[in-house]
Amino acid sequence: PFDVRLLFSTNLDPADLADAAFLRRIPYKVQMPATGVEQFKQVLQQACEDYGVTFTSGDLDAVTAFISESCDSPLSGALARDMVSIIVDNSHQESATPVLSVQAVGLAYLQFTGTEPRGFNAEEPSATASAAVAATNGNGAGDQGTPGSPAAAASEWQN
Repeated sequence: PFDVRLLFSTNLDPADLADAAFLRRIPYKVQMPATGVEQFKQVLQQACEDYGVTFTSGDLDAVTAFISESCDSPLSGALARDMVSIIVDNSHQESATPVLSVQAVGLAYLQFTGTEPRGFNAEEPSATASAAVAATNGNGAGDQGTPGSPAAAASEWQN
């Protein structure tokens, strides 16, 4: 009484997962290529709007260039959404307004993958961490994020 469809999803080469006889029993295979730069920016912009993240068109350009040049992940709509979601979570942890920036995305990427993007320094305070410290002590000296903040946690994790 049921018509069953089984779907598999992976980012690995199917030949690395199974032999040819098994793969022949999966008649339809669909490759989902990485998005282009303009598509990525559109998804990033939509995610920022949906999540209430402050951004400018310059931020979209800078973040897209940073991810494509410094991160070892292909551009994808899912990556854009995941980075924005983590930025929002980090900002809520720091009681700050979520803002799209290269520093915020670098920290989000580090948290998401466990891999620090090339040229990224997790010890530099994020824009939200700087605002939180400035609000509490006014000088931001020695700031690695507010204690217990995502920026501080990432810094501790790297050490």
